[in-house]
Amino acid sequence: GIVTELLVNPTPRLSFMTAHLEAHEGHSKYKMRVQSFGKILDGTRSAKWHDVSQTSHYAFALGDLNFRTCIDPNLPKEAHKRAIQKMVEDENWHALNNADELHRTLEQKSCMVGFQTPFCNFPPTFKLVEKEGFEWQEKRRPSYTDRILWKAADQLAKSISPLIYEPIPSFRTSDHKPVRAAFVIELNEPFRLRPRIMRSTDTTKQQSARHLKLRSITLRGPNSKKQAMDKIEMWVSGISLDIHKKEGLPPNPYVAMVSCPEEVFKPKRKNRWLQDRFVQRNGAGWPCTKKRMGTFSPDYGEEEVKWKIELHQDNGMPCDMTGALMLFTVLDHRPAMEDVVIGSFSFNLVPLLSKCQDQATAIGERQYRKAESNQAQKNPRRRPSNKFVASIRRATQVFTPQHHNLTQNDGDDDPIVTTEIDEILCKNGKEIGRIRCKIESWWINAATAEAMNAKPKGGHRQSLFGRRRPTHETEAIIFENN
Repeated sequence: GIVTELLVNPTPRLSFMTAHLEAHEGHSKYKMRVQSFGKILDGTRSAKWHDVSQTSHYAFALGDLNFRTCIDPNLPKEAHKRAIQKMVEDENWHALNNADELHRTLEQKSCMVGFQTPFCNFPPTFKLVEKEGFEWQEKRRPSYTDRILWKAADQLAKSISPLIYEPIPSFRTSDHKPVRAAFVIELNEPFRLRPRIMRSTDTTKQQSARHLKLRSITLRGPNSKKQAMDKIEMWVSGISLDIHKKEGLPPNPYVAMVSCPEEVFKPKRKNRWLQDRFVQRNGAGWPCTKKRMGTFSPDYGEEEVKWKIELHQDNGMPCDMTGALMLFTVLDHRPAMEDVVIGSFSFNLVPLLSKCQDQATAIGERQYRKAESNQAQKNPRRRPSNKFVASIRRATQVFTPQHHNLTQNDGDDDPIVTTEIDEILCKNGKEIGRIRCKIESWWINAATAEAMNAKPKGGHRQSLFGRRRPTHETEAIIFENN
């Protein structure tokens, strides 16, 4: 097999895998085709952990895959062939699709989990006389051997749709008729914050930033001790696994949270390890759970994995989160040896970040309306200017082609967004178990910190990782002094 990857505009990752699998009929040949798919995907692993079908937003597999039609493997060869030929004569494409080995394989999740192929609403493309049109040779069962499959990443299934899937009857230099397909793909919605305003000694630049002040909400450069640090706090809890049992000793599983691209969870900061001293990480530097020894069904109970996502670089420029993926990776800890991947699930991170940003923006707008109302009561003649209002709103918005719909429930000031996960774990395109967990995330800026009624004691900042997850009854960080 041959695999190639493309970046389009520039973040959607597309991968194309072409293969010519084992030919001939029979169950042993079918098993070899299934195993070959797994070997091809295993050869595309990045950093020995994830294959291209897990790190791509859209993956395609195509070629002479050689999957045959099979009604019953116990049928005599000639009777089996006559039954398939009768379906072709009757143009019973539904029955032929149901007899297709690849169709059943995808349903049973024996290989290429998550992939799908369009319905073959046309005659079988093998084995044909080498001339225009469809005339089948007698020595083989007519089959759909030439196929195109595709897979969309988590929450992107509605962003791709097939337009055309058809054979080319005029092709006459082979006993196969090639097939072609056309797809419509929506590009990933961009997700980037505005550059952070840098603190400068130039008085003219300082004057231009003064209009952004609203009580305790202030934007400053990253080197300032007073700063509204836009970042995402993440907690993963309630983790449980169901790993398919197999021969041999049970594994010592733990779960690592890996990002694609890598810099989303592993920012290039000089003081990154000092800032994340409360984050448990594995040898590769990824946030992870503790190990459970000798079990196929580990339950991590109340254990929490917590870390933060930096939304700006040291120079104040935003980190591009467009198309970011979070891969829940289950590894088998082997003392004195390298840890081995058991399976993983690819989670689309951008919708979760958008929800957090929507909630933070809604809270900031409600705080502004409240401050505006209080100010109007104290001094009815003094109102904030339109430019002032616009600057505050821009401070917490992302560059997106469409403005997100904001929740108008004035009573909902909880900035924590919760997502439940119950998904399949895969390795080399094959299902190996399930993972269940809960993700809680919080977009941190001055507005959301205010919403948590969080004020540090003694006028100094405290690390969020040094304390429990914030609630309405407990303290949280605020990045401004009174």
